[in-house]
Amino acid sequence: MFSLANANPGYSDCTNLPMPFGNAPRPYVGFDPDPVGNKGYITVNTHYNLSSKGFFSTDYTQIEYLYFSDNGQYAASVIQKVRDVGTTVVDQTDFIGFNSGLTPPFQLMIILSESLPYYVHACILFHRSEK
Repeated sequence: MFSLANANPGYSDCTNLPMPFGNAPRPYVGFDPDPVGNKGYITVNTHYNLSSKGFFSTDYTQIEYLYFSDNGQYAASVIQKVRDVGTTVVDQTDFIGFNSGLTPPFQLMIILSESLPYYVHACILFHRSEK
């Protein structure tokens, strides 16, 4: 069962990143299993209330999953469309594949955004430094 309080350790907001990420609030995210040492897919549950800023999901609302190593040797991204168009609350589970050779240190960034025009609703960053 996923918690709605960022149950996975090592998370931070995106305030150290440039605009448009720097002022974005954190979505509630849980994932299982931890990508470190796992091969295949992780299950990611993302929850965010869009109505807190007067928004609802559209055909352009998406969740971006980005993996990148701290040494710059590996980066990958996956974008999933928010499936429930017209809702004010995003509550979506996605199954995301990743490189089984990905070893720490690396970061997993999850961004809830609009693709057209580009607007960031929420952003969270998970840092993995060890197995």
